[in-house]
Formats: sequence, structure tokens, C-alpha cells
Amino acid sequence: MRKAVGAIFGAALVAVTMTACNEDPLSEDRDKAVFFQLNPSVVVVNAGSTARVAAVIVNKYGGSTLSAVTAEPCDSKITAVKDTARTEYQPPERFVITAANALGSSCLIVKSEGVTDTITVRVVPASIALVADTAVGSGADMSVTVRFLTATGATATGMSVSDVTLSVTPSTAGVIDATGKFTGQAPGTATVTGVLKASLGATRSATATVKIKEGPFTGTVAQSAGRGGQILTFTAGAVKFDADTKLVITGTVDSVTFLEKDSAKIIAAVPFGKAAGTALKYTISNLGPNQLGVGGTFTTTTANLDDTWGNNTDPFTAPVVPVGVPFVGTLGDTGSEEYFTVNVTTAGTYRLQVDWSNGSDIDVYLTNAAYTSNLIARETSANPEVGTANLSPGTYIIDLYQYEAAAATQTYRVRFTKQ
Repeated sequence: MRKAVGAIFGAALVAVTMTACNEDPLSEDRDKAVFFQLNPSVVVVNAGSTARVAAVIVNKYGGSTLSAVTAEPCDSKITAVKDTARTEYQPPERFVITAANALGSSCLIVKSEGVTDTITVRVVPASIALVADTAVGSGADMSVTVRFLTATGATATGMSVSDVTLSVTPSTAGVIDATGKFTGQAPGTATVTGVLKASLGATRSATATVKIKEGPFTGTVAQSAGRGGQILTFTAGAVKFDADTKLVITGTVDSVTFLEKDSAKIIAAVPFGKAAGTALKYTISNLGPNQLGVGGTFTTTTANLDDTWGNNTDPFTAPVVPVGVPFVGTLGDTGSEEYFTVNVTTAGTYRLQVDWSNGSDIDVYLTNAAYTSNLIARETSANPEVGTANLSPGTYIIDLYQYEAAAATQTYRVRFTKQ
């Protein structure tokens, strides 16, 4: 009896054991779709081009259920069809997305067994182009427009200049705002660059070259006698002159013709040897805070054949020139010498500077009234020659000596000022 009971108990144990082995927890719900695996979940596609995406419907263990997947675009920016290049029953399901000409955000909705997911699609331009005039005046405005292009070069729609970051190099040549308005500044050549904003998911850029030309001078120019010959007075227009404003009269040297400047006016000497009715081309650069460049032409009304100082070769009969007022003149060939008299009324340190318009070597002196003692003696090859002296009230003589001439005559400028 004991043996029979044991046999029955053993058989029951085997039955229980076999039943337990048939309950595999990893086999539960393997055929039930739970979520999608998307590759990629965000896709960027050029307008007029295509991109491929994959969508696999999987169970809770991440295994494919091999169920069919459908896809539907959110809007008309894209279309989607199954990729015929893949095997029909082999996951993943792939779709070919084709973007039209409309730019911006779209999406692809995928479905299978009641499960839905979304692939984000960004339709971007295949390229961009900047359109601008080839030239603009300094201080003038023009519009720079942005073209958004498809893969075939057609115009894409849906984006504007606000989707592009615009910049100008060099920065002194001009400025451009977010709307594409370009304002020319210093004359020269500028490169305008447009870069598609990074948030759009693609790197696109383009450039345009713009030449900035001189603008018209809006002030006035008048001719009169003085400073050793004929002078031109430039009166500022809407934009005032400032510290680095520079004047050049074509065919002359700025350092010689330029005599005086403040915010309202510039005084320059008419080049010697010019007949009445001569057209003088001038350029004013670094004008105002935006470094504008303007210019124009002035026709002389009176001849400026030679300086008005005469043959001042005697230090004791030299013409008197005012302190602090620059003037110009002409000096002859090697060995030539000219004198001027200055009357100092206030004691202090005075600065004598002389510069000239060619490769000559002019020596510069300041002496006492008796012409017996040098207070300044500049005998170098420098141009300009500059010296200082502490002076008491009295009369002094400026002496210019042509040590070595580069031409039969040369124009010079003298500035004698109290520091």
C-alpha cells in the first residue's frame, strides 16, 4: 500500500511540474502592437526632393509584429508612398517622402493596429540666393532680397528674409537690418552674407557683392583769396565733419592742400598753377559717425598761378603771417630760400611744422628777429619737419631752405601754432 500511494503522489508532481513549464511569461502579448520605432523621428528634406523614413510597429518587448503600416501626410507640403525597393514582408516599412515647393514644418502620420505616431518633417530650401544692386551710394539705401530655391532651381515659397541672418563685411562698408535694407557707408566693396537660421535644421548660405560709391556732397564749396593763394571753403551739409574726416583734391597731396577743419567747415588751398575754369574733383571721406564718403567737382573762378607772398628772400622784409593760421606757398629749386615774420603776443611753447608735396628735402628754422640765433633748426630728411620752442612775446623769423629739390618748384604748407 505504501508503494502505491507513493506512485500516485509522484505522478501528480510530474503533472504539476509539466503544467508550470508551459507558462512562459515572455510569450505573453508578443503579437500585440504597442508602439512605433521610427527612423528618423525628425527628417529634413529639400523642397523638390525626397527623403526616406522607416516605421516599424512593435510589441512591448520591441519586437516587430510584422503588421502592415500606413502613412498619411499632415498637409500638402509633402506626399508619401511606400518604398518599393524593400522586400514586401520584411520590416521595417519604409516610405519615400517627396517635398513640394512650399517650405516649412509638416509631418507624416503612421498607423498600424490602432497605434498612431508622427514623424516630424521640415521642408527646407535646397539653396538660397541673395539679390542686390551691384552698387549703392554712400549714405543711400537699397533692398537685399532672399530667394529660396528648390532642388531644381525653382522658387520655393513659405519663407522670408526673417528666416535668414544677414551680415556685412567689412563692417565699415555698410549696415543691413533684419528686413534686408542695406545702407552704404565707407566707399569700397562690401560682401553681404545671408545664412539660414539654425533652428530650421539645415545649413544654407549665400553672398552678394556690392560696390559702395561716393555719395553727393550736400554742403557748399566757395572760392576766395587767402593763405598764400586761392582757397576753397567746404561748409558741411547735413552730416558734420569730425576728427578723422579727410579731404582729397584730385591731383594734389592732401597733407599740403588741407589747411583747417572744424565740424562746420574745411579750408583747403587751390593747387597752384590751375587756371580759372579748372574743374577740381574732390573727395571727403570718413564723414560723420558712419564714415560716409562723398564727393563732387568744383570749377575754379579765379586762377591760382603762383603764391601771393612774392619773392620773400630777405629775412628783414619778409611778409608777416598770423600765428595759428596755416598757409601755403611754393619754393624753388635746390638752394632756394624763403622767409616769413611772425609776431608772438603770448609767452608759451610754439610748434612749427612744415610739409610739402614731393620728395624734396626742405630744412626749417625759427630764428630771433635779428636773424642771429636759431630757436628751432630742423635739418633732417623728414617730411614733415617739426620743432618746438619756448617763446616770449616778440618778433621771430621762419626760414625755409631748399636743401635738395625734387622738382623746379614744390608746394609747401606751414603751420605755426601755440601749444
